[in-house]
Amino acid sequence: MSYLELIQMLRETGTIGPDATFQDLQNLDSESISTGIGATYEVDVTPGMFSPLSGSLLNSILPSTYSPIMDYGSSSRAGELTQSLAGGTASKSYGGFAESIGQKGFTSKVKDVYGKSMTDLLSQQLASKQKAYGGLTSAIDQYRQTALELKA
Repeated sequence: MSYLELIQMLRETGTIGPDATFQDLQNLDSESISTGIGATYEVDVTPGMFSPLSGSLLNSILPSTYSPIMDYGSSSRAGELTQSLAGGTASKSYGGFAESIGQKGFTSKVKDVYGKSMTDLLSQQLASKQKAYGGLTSAIDQYRQTALELKA
């Protein structure tokens, strides 16, 4: 899912216009939501019936939220990888024979560990984003559900 899908969902409820941007999602208030829902579903609603989308959930779907984590995670792991591959740990383990079979095996294992830790980091970020999208779509679905219940 992307924020564009959230925008589309909100367009369908009448809460934002056709040229909406991510900034519009962040600026969406209870008044705008109630006005859009009321007009689209032809129901009488008040702003107190709708909460704006959570700012923290919206921030959680921005790529920039995860950049510092990725920068730190990759740089610290890259430093460890570089040190290990530069021969510090490896050559001590194998008596200084840089091209030995043992060295090649060690190098392969270090790369596997680095790759796994970066995969774990990316998986955690994806899970956080999916959770945020779930919370946002749930809020938008609640707007719709409230309107449909009032209309019935």
